[in-house]
Amino acid sequence: MRNSSNPLILPGSNASEDYEEFEMFYEYFDKRPIKRFSYITIMVTVTILGILLNSLIVFMKLRKFKERSIFEWLATCIAFGLIFNSVKYFLLMLSIVTHEITNSFTCYAEHVSGDFSDPMIIYSAVVLMIVTKFNPQISKTRGFLLILLIWIFVLFLSYPFYRITTIQTYIIGKTTVHNICIQFYPGQHWKSIINRSSTKLYLEFIIPSIIIAVYFLVTLLFQTPKVIKYLGIWTYVVIISTYFCLTSIPVKLNMLFFHNQGVSYMKYSYVYLNSLFMAMILVISPLVYFCCNQKFYEEIRKYFKFERRNENEFHEIFGDERIIMTV
Repeated sequence: MRNSSNPLILPGSNASEDYEEFEMFYEYFDKRPIKRFSYITIMVTVTILGILLNSLIVFMKLRKFKERSIFEWLATCIAFGLIFNSVKYFLLMLSIVTHEITNSFTCYAEHVSGDFSDPMIIYSAVVLMIVTKFNPQISKTRGFLLILLIWIFVLFLSYPFYRITTIQTYIIGKTTVHNICIQFYPGQHWKSIINRSSTKLYLEFIIPSIIIAVYFLVTLLFQTPKVIKYLGIWTYVVIISTYFCLTSIPVKLNMLFFHNQGVSYMKYSYVYLNSLFMAMILVISPLVYFCCNQKFYEEIRKYFKFERRNENEFHEIFGDERIIMTV
């Protein structure tokens, strides 16, 4: 049972519809506390492991910064995007544990991390590719800062377009849940020009898919040997795209064509699967990438192995025995 108190609804807001799935989400775990604990434990463990693996990809890729192709930039930006996007799932877990979301900027960051990180993965790769083509002498530090600035710029640039649309109170069993609903709301004068659902569908799925397809076809037609070299990176991209098709795209199509009517099970499956699948993708994607890219795997092995460079480096002598230090 839901009790909406102190509503502050802006014109054209559908905030109550947007948060129906969260109500079902809370109800599901309120009735199953053991499952909630297991779910949170899995999410925390897998997300932390995923962040470490994706950080390794970013770090190793930036070590050889100047000789990058679009596929390698794409892999780097996907890894960076997954790290950034994990903020959303930590906040989601936090809201499940505390049953409260009371900080408006926290809510804003949770929404923006999900809304904007997907297309920015692709666009960051394209921007970096262009910059390095015109300025091949750019340093690793500047390249890393450029990626970071792109994400921060998008995060804060979009802040004026978000509004607190509803302050909702849910009474679920014996638990009271306070949600500050924040939604993308560009203003009434944009309503006739921009359709929120269709715009997001194009930004998050159609345009990035076209960009990936064009670069892949160009590589396939004109640089055939490199396709094998980038098999791991391409597999990495395919897994991410499959994840979006399974969780994000059906809901966006539902929003676009059915206006959130008649497909309630899809909302529930989206909330549960979106968070769980994303945590699994955080780990599965880099593992597949490592397995498929033998050259990258050898790079990592060499990097984490201390090699003897002279008689006094990386070894200790105990009597007649020489112990080589390895990791």
